[in-house]
Amino acid sequence: MGPSAPHEPLLMPTATASTASSGDEEDIARGRVVVCPVDALPSDEKRQAKFSMRTFFRYAGPGWLMSLAYLDPGNLEADLQSGVYTGFQLSWVMLLAHAVGLLLQCLSARLGFVTGKSLAQHCREGYGPRTGTILWILTEIAIIGSDIQEVLGSAVAFRLLFGIPLWMGCVITAADTFTFLAAQYLHGTRVLEGFVVSVIMIMCACFFANLDIVKPEPISVALGFIPSVASYAVVQMVGVVGAVIMPHNIYLHSALISSTRRIDRRNPRALEQANVYFSLDAAVALVVSFFINTAIMTSFAQGFFSPHCATNPSGTLGCNTAAIEPAGECALEDCNCVNSMGQQGFCTAIGLSNGGSALASLVGSSEFAATLFAIGVLAAGQASTMTGSLAGQYVMEGFLGLHIPLWLRLLVTRSIALVPALVVAVWQSTAAGESAASLSAVNDWLNILQSIQLPFALLPLLHFVGDAKVMGHDWVIGSRLKSVCWACALALIVINAYLLHSQLANLKAGPFMFALGVAAFGGYLVLMGTASTLCNAADLRCSFSRLSPPLRLSMQAHADEKWWVRPVAGALASQTADFFTYPIDTSKTRLQLSGEAGGVKRYSGMADAIKKVYQNEGSSGLYKGFSAALVRQGLYRGLVFALYEPLRDETCELLGEDKSSASLKVKILAGGVGGILGSAMINPVDVIKVRMQGDLKVGAERRYRNVFDGLYKMYTTEGLKGISVGVIPNMQRAFLVNAAELATYDQCKEEIVKVFGDNTFSYFVSSMVAGFVAAVVSTPVDVAKTRLMNQDLTKGRAYRGLTDCLVKTVKSEGLFAVYKGFIPNWVRIGPYTTIAFIAFEEYRKQAVRLSS
Repeated sequence: MGPSAPHEPLLMPTATASTASSGDEEDIARGRVVVCPVDALPSDEKRQAKFSMRTFFRYAGPGWLMSLAYLDPGNLEADLQSGVYTGFQLSWVMLLAHAVGLLLQCLSARLGFVTGKSLAQHCREGYGPRTGTILWILTEIAIIGSDIQEVLGSAVAFRLLFGIPLWMGCVITAADTFTFLAAQYLHGTRVLEGFVVSVIMIMCACFFANLDIVKPEPISVALGFIPSVASYAVVQMVGVVGAVIMPHNIYLHSALISSTRRIDRRNPRALEQANVYFSLDAAVALVVSFFINTAIMTSFAQGFFSPHCATNPSGTLGCNTAAIEPAGECALEDCNCVNSMGQQGFCTAIGLSNGGSALASLVGSSEFAATLFAIGVLAAGQASTMTGSLAGQYVMEGFLGLHIPLWLRLLVTRSIALVPALVVAVWQSTAAGESAASLSAVNDWLNILQSIQLPFALLPLLHFVGDAKVMGHDWVIGSRLKSVCWACALALIVINAYLLHSQLANLKAGPFMFALGVAAFGGYLVLMGTASTLCNAADLRCSFSRLSPPLRLSMQAHADEKWWVRPVAGALASQTADFFTYPIDTSKTRLQLSGEAGGVKRYSGMADAIKKVYQNEGSSGLYKGFSAALVRQGLYRGLVFALYEPLRDETCELLGEDKSSASLKVKILAGGVGGILGSAMINPVDVIKVRMQGDLKVGAERRYRNVFDGLYKMYTTEGLKGISVGVIPNMQRAFLVNAAELATYDQCKEEIVKVFGDNTFSYFVSSMVAGFVAAVVSTPVDVAKTRLMNQDLTKGRAYRGLTDCLVKTVKSEGLFAVYKGFIPNWVRIGPYTTIAFIAFEEYRKQAVRLSS
């Protein structure tokens, strides 16, 4: 069916054919699919069609269903505790989290209406069945975790309203979910969407009524949107971001649009109109969600935040005027407190289970406030369980390609997600599990589960919306937007990693379990990268074919080469080169630490350092910390050089340059950014290497036996401070070294190859020139980095930071002290590069032979 006249609205064909199938016709007739017409063009075709409220309502709906993930009981408890434990100061974080969430949801919607397929379907078709199955399992785990939060939240609300046991509330919630979804099947999608909007309006009424009862100070609320965060609020800040953006919601939004709306994807005007209205739908829904979340946060910030309770050593607490005695988790000398309204209370944990009673006590034993709170939580729990069920249905269908009757799909997906929720809920209904602290702990760990799963939705989404083969040249996201999206993705992953750390920091684990945890985390990183980059060979070029080896080699990748060959060969080549040049690196570290803070100057230069270390400590002294160096090189060098070419190409696209002839500034930016990302990831291992190299005598007690022993001891004795010490100068040094080294090497090699040809001598000379430039610009920062990392933080800090370290070094040792270790820093570059080049070729040949 062709386009109609300009002034006639078009009925949309299905996503796969120009005429609807009988099944599609039935879905449209039953209201399960909404046909979205294209607005008529004005008489002057240069003008844009006017906004139509009637047309907007045809598109509206998926955004409201999606927004329920921002309003589930897990989020409500995170909002409540943000107010209780940090006051008003995290309002700006809530705003920022919703803004980033809106960006990601708009991208998910774009993928759905442009391609007519959900993100899950694209993962199955683009990554192949094996990777698709792994992603499906991970996403189902995330849905199960979310369902546990939602069922528990509803059960808590039933108990607050009617006094029924927690387990019975879970059973009622399960039955309600089937009832609501059956109504959708019988009466259509619009009925469900209308019901969801009604539930959200109920939440608005309840939580804004409580806000009016509490009456927070407007000035305090306004000041909360000025970015600032106290030290005790960092963990809660990270928790807010981790709770708001949920992985299954990204899958859900694209599926809702592709399956419940019919868009004429052959018509450019239809796609432009869909982009406007779907984005507006998501924006309006998330604005309402933001106001609800902020209302809860500010309601509880007004009367429950106490700076005294917030400094509790075992975790921040709130000032609860309803408590009759201090909580067991209070480790303060005095657990009495006074809130901002002058009321007496005790420092306790406050969550969904006791939030209503605490609120009632605050406003003068008003049961009305507690009832409103419970109704709002019940509405959130009931509605969010429905969207969780829909997410499970679409995810299973998309990833596995199952085409089974809807009622059976609902039964299967509900059973998979609901049974574990009921098990946890029944356990929580025991006497040991019903405390506010216990329920909050379960909620915190479920937020951790969501955080771990987030990259497996976020990275595939950015991959597909940035691929012109999937989106088409008109709808693929541009370089600037792509850069912003990937920056947000990286920030979210780092934030969620910190959230995981904050939860694990309170657990006491032995060295074996710690080593097992490190190995598991490494496997998780590998799985995260593999699941988001591997492509089906029949559809998309394998992304690993874009990875560079440890050196920028001129040879082409073999088409039949396995995806793992180059990363493995590159890591082994870097480690081999490090083995032969490691004594030079040890001499550099010893020189940089020599004479520190007026101490003894032990070495006069590189040769003297190597000689004395060998005489006093033997050959093993020259290889102290080598286990850490192996781990460091395998991760760092592989990552830096893997990122260089993709970053260079993206930077060229962003600046409008030809990729085949990148300018020097592009090479500097690409090398520098790759270095920053790599150094941030391997900073803990770098700290261990520096400290092990700094051990002076064989007979003395060594700090660490190996890299795993070092990581365990540093984590348990120094915590996050030890892991992150020196990370800023390490990143600065990495930017300087990689920007100078890679850019100079690239530029110098182009000129030298013209004279001497493409051979090892040209690579060696280029490496020496690049190494000299890198050493000149980076050695002062490298000296500060080494000294910062070598501090024993259990005895206090000798330096406050990079600038403080450099100033103290110059004052006590002279200006040239900041260039200690310059010679070994430079001399090591040439041999390292040449050995790595030769080793890479040999390892690659052997790997190809093994793989075939």
